[in-house]
Amino acid sequence: DQSRTVAFIDIGESDSSVAVVTFYRGRMIIHTIISNDDLGGRDIDDVLAGAIEKQIQGVSGVEPLTDPKVRLGLLAECEKLKKSLSTVHAADVAFHTISQHHGGKQRWIRAEFDSLITPFLDDISDLVEAALAISDMNSDQIHAIELFGGTTLIPAVQRRIQSIFDGKLPSCTLNYDTAAALGATYICASHLARFPHAEIPLQDVGEFPLEIQWADSTMD
Repeated sequence: DQSRTVAFIDIGESDSSVAVVTFYRGRMIIHTIISNDDLGGRDIDDVLAGAIEKQIQGVSGVEPLTDPKVRLGLLAECEKLKKSLSTVHAADVAFHTISQHHGGKQRWIRAEFDSLITPFLDDISDLVEAALAISDMNSDQIHAIELFGGTTLIPAVQRRIQSIFDGKLPSCTLNYDTAAALGATYICASHLARFPHAEIPLQDVGEFPLEIQWADSTMD
């Protein structure tokens, strides 16, 4: 019975999750789903904001993050910088776009950005390795890696995931904006007889233990 085991890694704006699933002909088994609700792209924005704030302090002598309005502008610029450095090797942050009271600009190169987010990458590694451990699998048993979420578009994130799986290239071909909606649509259709669909037996995993007690204690 041929099978294919896939690791699905979803790194979004505010949280991350890893699922390990084995697909057989006509059925599938979910070995584990593990998540971290405090690990996402906004953590990178916060790290960038702290670094840029220090640069602004050196130029103007003020602390921009103490002003809520300026902080929002700074975080918005950090998100733009993060996206830019995912496609080009250098990008500028103009301080006047954050606040009219701050002048100057700071140039970032991708290597500096990659170094700055190393702790974030380490947390991603821990999450993926924990999922493999719970599934009782090693990286050699994973046939494919599918990435979801905007944060997975960052080259450093892709390289770190690739290194975990011994150089196996992760795939970014799935449309992460519609994948969850398509899955939910299939589940809904499976409960309606008038929609023809292929029956796929699903063996899911329970992340939490269950305790069953009988109302009548004399029953076995």
